Amino acid sequence: MTIQFKILGTTSLRINGTFDDTWGKRQERGLLGVLLLEAGERRLTRDELARWIWADDSGRRRRNLQQLVSRLKRTLEGIGVPAEVRTSKAGHWLEVDPESVDFHHFRRAIRTAAEAADSGAHLDAIGLLEETLGMWTGTPLADLETEPARNFRQSVARPAEMEARFRLVDSRLALGQFADALADIDGPMAADGVNPRLVVQRMRALGGLGRATEISGYYVHFAQEYRELVGEDVPEWVRREHDALLASGTPQVRVMSDGPDDEDEIPVLGDLPAGSWSFHGRAELLDDLNDAARERPTGVIALDGAAGIGKSALAVHWARRAAGDLVDRVLYVDLQGYHGKNPLTEDEIVGTLLSQLGVVAERIPSKDMRVHRLRQKLARRRYLVVLDDAKDSQYVRPLLRFVRESLVLVTSRKKLHGLIHLDGARSFEVPPLDAAEVFRWLRSELHSRFLVEPHAAKRLVDLCAGIPLVVRIIAQHASTRSRQSLASLAEELHADRRVLLRLGGNDDEGATIEAALGCSYRALTPAQQTLFRLLGLYPGREFDSGAAESLTQWEPTEVGQALDALVSLHLVERSSDRYEMHDLIRTCAAGWNSDRSITAAATRRLADYVLWSGLRARETVFPTRSAPPLDGFRPSPWARTFTGVEDAFRWAGRNQSELLAAAADARDNGLHGHCWRLANTVWELLRLPGWMDAAKQLLTMGLDSAHEDDDARAVAGTMGNLGSCLLWMGERGEARALLQKAILMAGDAEDLAVHHGALQNFARCEAESQNYEGALSTYNEALGIASAAGDRYRIGSTKRRIAEVQRRQGKLDDAAMNCREAIFHHEKVGDSQGQADALTELALICKAGGDSTMSREYALRALHLGELMRDKGTCGRAALVVAQSALDKAFLNEGLRYGRIAAEHCEQMRDIDGEIGAIEVVITVLQRKGRHEAAAEGRRRLRELRADIDPLSA
Repeated sequence: MTIQFKILGTTSLRINGTFDDTWGKRQERGLLGVLLLEAGERRLTRDELARWIWADDSGRRRRNLQQLVSRLKRTLEGIGVPAEVRTSKAGHWLEVDPESVDFHHFRRAIRTAAEAADSGAHLDAIGLLEETLGMWTGTPLADLETEPARNFRQSVARPAEMEARFRLVDSRLALGQFADALADIDGPMAADGVNPRLVVQRMRALGGLGRATEISGYYVHFAQEYRELVGEDVPEWVRREHDALLASGTPQVRVMSDGPDDEDEIPVLGDLPAGSWSFHGRAELLDDLNDAARERPTGVIALDGAAGIGKSALAVHWARRAAGDLVDRVLYVDLQGYHGKNPLTEDEIVGTLLSQLGVVAERIPSKDMRVHRLRQKLARRRYLVVLDDAKDSQYVRPLLRFVRESLVLVTSRKKLHGLIHLDGARSFEVPPLDAAEVFRWLRSELHSRFLVEPHAAKRLVDLCAGIPLVVRIIAQHASTRSRQSLASLAEELHADRRVLLRLGGNDDEGATIEAALGCSYRALTPAQQTLFRLLGLYPGREFDSGAAESLTQWEPTEVGQALDALVSLHLVERSSDRYEMHDLIRTCAAGWNSDRSITAAATRRLADYVLWSGLRARETVFPTRSAPPLDGFRPSPWARTFTGVEDAFRWAGRNQSELLAAAADARDNGLHGHCWRLANTVWELLRLPGWMDAAKQLLTMGLDSAHEDDDARAVAGTMGNLGSCLLWMGERGEARALLQKAILMAGDAEDLAVHHGALQNFARCEAESQNYEGALSTYNEALGIASAAGDRYRIGSTKRRIAEVQRRQGKLDDAAMNCREAIFHHEKVGDSQGQADALTELALICKAGGDSTMSREYALRALHLGELMRDKGTCGRAALVVAQSALDKAFLNEGLRYGRIAAEHCEQMRDIDGEIGAIEVVITVLQRKGRHEAAAEGRRRLRELRADIDPLSA
């Protein structure tokens, strides 16, 4: 019968295969514990139960008992526990099998062990008693502190525990396990040190260990303590035992003849496989293993890592190095936890180890005797036992009692948390090799070919991703194709990762990367396999739990549990709140999807998730701006929400590559509406912090999809945004051409918002070409559109740009008026970015008018808003104004500080003119402060920037 309830400690229930001691409230646990204690014995009256639960047995407590019983019934029904509380006039009782309660099972086990020992089966008795004593996890009925509970612990539970321990020591002594017996006596039994039975057992153990000289001193000390505590002389039978032990000498243990006992005949490396010809790297891990082995001669070391990462190769390599130095002998067992059809059984493992020790297991009749013989042999020397390819901790933990006299090295694809937490294992995760180690490995295999094609070599190194199995397969494949260039091979493998997954399987399908991953896949539950396959559809490398929820439509708890299983097997790696799946693993997972309708629906849900997350991020940053048209697009229930502007920008920054991959995936899967909407939604979240290339790439894909969608408004809007992005990047010619097309298309489509944006950006092109009158004419046309629509955001944006042109023309009063009107409109709609841009322009106007004080004040306000909005362009321009104003007033430290800030932001935004201006301020300050070497470095940077503008100037 499986134990379902525990009262030897806090009252616990088996829920979903594990014991839970946090269910219910303390009084509920206490009540259930009492009912479990009396299960199958008798019914408890209300008065009896009240005394068990409450120290105060007043009538009020007894009245509360019925409420407590009702609450316990509801709790047990809700959990689904196989027990039912019954009530009658005679009292309360629990309908449950007593054998499902640890205490009742414990008492029966003591009786069974006693019968086994009486028949001479001491090994069976030891195994049974060790197992049952392991049930004690704390103070029995720990939830109760009443007099009946204390009496039970003192008069019933403790004597039962000690009887089990006495019988365990008796059986150990009978088999000659004197060291284990003495450890039990001086350990958990030490509190009963004046018990005559314990004293006799300890004297026998000392005699068996050849420590007879200690017996008399121990006996004399006991006799004195016994006389003081009991008031009597030592019992006569104890004295006789003492005298007999001194007269007879050391007892001997009979060892059965099951094979040779000459240790020199045992192979040093046992069945350890031959080491790999090409073992590379791992120097740090090898040192860690050496340190662990030197730290203690016994204990457990756990190695975990992904399929193909080289756990077994590392274990074998280190074991060969350790033999003869850190350990005397090595034993090896392939547990077949993942790559075999079925993991080895305990009997098979014991038989394999005995065979390597020169023992014929078949000559030993019982399993317990074989285990005893194994432990006997292992205790004679320093052994390293390698348990390779373990399924999990639950599989390994029972095996440790066979080999606890040795150093044990366990490898597994899973993180062995059970061994770490319960057995104190030293744990090491085997990471991918670094790029330098992979490079040296491939160079040693491919020789001069690898050095002749350095670019292709780097691509091959990247393909390997530090996974030794992949390195070995690529090296072997390249070696067999000596006439193929490495560039061609790298291109072939990059183009289709499925080719790489199946390499090496011509004569053995089990030797491929796909086969190695398949072993891990088969260890998953069906639900976990479903999540794994669907994650193969995710186009990026990193993802969050929301993406997994959108793919599966599962609840967050269910997704979290399945992701934990994938992380445990290293199919997915976790970092903080995000997950990562390697490209090869993702390709393999995607290939195992067979139902196209399921994958199509999942792909659509994922595209919805990314799009609506982007929309929420944009709304957080730009609450007053309109979103792209969303007719026919239902909100995704899994989309991200954001706590503020910083959170939204952080999401966009962390997901740059994922956003690009999602847009490309939507385009490639025919979801063109998702692609162009996503591009137009998030591009400014990428541009403002300076990720210009990503913004450009995203909008380029969006424009392709808008054309494919045959949506003129989408084409015009995307074209206008791409033109604006190119203008920010300094690509004025291409930007002008796109903006002219966008103006024409937006006018034809009567899309005022797109028309306004395209006009405004085209006017900016004119202004940067110093065609100020043309710029003002176009700006005024855009202003007319915005005013007719009553759109304050666009009115403010256009007026700020008009003010910029007027400042360049020297019309400072008109410029200041338009700029203040722009600030007013942006404040009205709460547009922080627009306010920052307008304040920066107003600072420039004041500076042009000679008012450094107001210029500095406006620029600092703009810088503050720009930092909040993560707008590096505005921050760079505002910081430059502050630096120049500080220089005007000879505030050198402030000028240096803000000059450097401006240079950094302008460099990131590719604003060469701004960077030149900032560096000029920094150089001037450095010269005035006498730091001539630093100033010279600044002048070298200036020459580089001017050469970029005009190569002849260099």
